[in-house]
Amino acid sequence: MKTLIKINNRRYLNLREAIVSKLVSKRTMRSILVSCPDKVLKFGQTEFIDVDALSTQLKKKIETYSKTLQNQFEDNIDNVSEIELILTFAYTSGPVWRRNISRFTQIYLSEEQKIHLAKTYAFVDAVIGLHKEGYTLKSIFMAYCKLKGSIELSNFQCKSYNYFTDKIKHLETDGIEKGIINAKTGTLRLAKKVTKTHQKYLIKYYSNPARYKYKKIKELVNHEVIKLGLRPIGLPSVKMFLCQPEIQNTYKPFRLGRKWAQDTLYPYLVRLKPKRTNYQWQSDCTCLNFYVFDSNGMASRRWICIVIDVKSRKILAWKIGKYENIDLVTTTLLQAVRDYRVIPFEFVHDSSSAYKSQRFQEIESRMEEMGTYIRITLPENPKDKGCIESIWGILQADYFRNEKGYLGDGVRSFQEEGRVDPSVKSEYYSGKKAGIWTDVDLEEMVNTVVNKFNDKVL
Repeated sequence: MKTLIKINNRRYLNLREAIVSKLVSKRTMRSILVSCPDKVLKFGQTEFIDVDALSTQLKKKIETYSKTLQNQFEDNIDNVSEIELILTFAYTSGPVWRRNISRFTQIYLSEEQKIHLAKTYAFVDAVIGLHKEGYTLKSIFMAYCKLKGSIELSNFQCKSYNYFTDKIKHLETDGIEKGIINAKTGTLRLAKKVTKTHQKYLIKYYSNPARYKYKKIKELVNHEVIKLGLRPIGLPSVKMFLCQPEIQNTYKPFRLGRKWAQDTLYPYLVRLKPKRTNYQWQSDCTCLNFYVFDSNGMASRRWICIVIDVKSRKILAWKIGKYENIDLVTTTLLQAVRDYRVIPFEFVHDSSSAYKSQRFQEIESRMEEMGTYIRITLPENPKDKGCIESIWGILQADYFRNEKGYLGDGVRSFQEEGRVDPSVKSEYYSGKKAGIWTDVDLEEMVNTVVNKFNDKVL
């Protein structure tokens, strides 16, 4: 195998052959591999490195070696095996084919289709490059036949040698892009492109509250682009571009209005998970299913409010109160800010009355001035703050249920064991059955549960 190979006008050095021929030492080669790992290509157990990544002194040494031993070295080369290596590199190596993705960005294609076309372009470009360097089309075709079962090429399936030679000649004269872009029909005509200018006008008229039909949008867009010297586009291109989910979700609210977005789109958006801690906090309140004796000797239940970090799923702060009111939610939020000395990028809570008070809105306004985005979820839409809702379920199922006097998950629980018999409730309430908590004992129990949960999460 050659010490140097050429792929798409870039030279690669065979590391093993370079060490055997004493072009470089093993120590030097290790330092090169560590400094530029992205310039290394692998074919089985053989590694090649881009010559451009090497030092100037080493390049001169390689050039001298190549000129002095080129003829002697090429006499012992199996051309077909080397062609297979070059073509396989062109198709499988990311640094080679990834440069061609930009050729297909303006065409309406999925990411997978663009990658497939980029690999095909790199393969065909390598075939043409080998032919120009003096390799016969027959030897290239033999290598192509051996590789045909392991690679998939777009609009480049050649069953006979004559068809292969004709195809290569057409691609050399007409251009590779024209030959592979239309994989469905197998012709050499160029697919219609929706340029960035077309996309700008398509989005402009699709977002218009006038709710233009696709046919009308096509007419308006073509009227604009023709004046700019661009070619018009057809109705299928308009539909294919505007029917993309990202286009629909982004611009349909402008087209159909805020009410449609709030009722149809926003409650069901799949939100990305935060990439770091303190990026998103969520706050929520719920009623603890334990009876507590107050100072008047009356048994009642208490409310708890928590603030969590979505990334770490840690409970940052919690507070127990008699009611779900402004004092409960405000104290909990301020406690989280004081303890961690940071405010989140996004703060999420529901639309309960406790969060609508003037005092809490003043705190939110101050947070917004400091860069926090406040997001309020819609009623009856717990999925929008699903992280904190799932934590409530874990606390009830794994911790609170094991404590004395637990009244069950509630009447809305889907689990039979989560609903307590009404007679048991009345016994707890009347004091006939032991298990009624005091405020101090309840807070100690909740503090223990929160610490256990945070230790398990971390």
